[in-house]
Amino acid sequence: MNGDLQRTIGSLEAQVSKLVHEVAELRSELSELRNGLLRETLTHHERISSLESFRRWGIGLFTGFVISGIAALLGALFRIII
Repeated sequence: MNGDLQRTIGSLEAQVSKLVHEVAELRSELSELRNGLLRETLTHHERISSLESFRRWGIGLFTGFVISGIAALLGALFRIII
């Protein structure tokens, strides 16, 4: 009976050890996934920031062309009138 109890305890210890090892591997894998996700998120934010800067530059350029065109038309109109 004592031998059976020893075997059962030994078997349980082996299973616990195996589970502890599996949990450690899963934590490591999860940590790697988290780091990869953080890296990708940072890269994504940098791309969005770059696109936002380009959008503002484009709007400024377009606005400059429109205002220059209006100023040129008004200048030509004032030369004709005056």
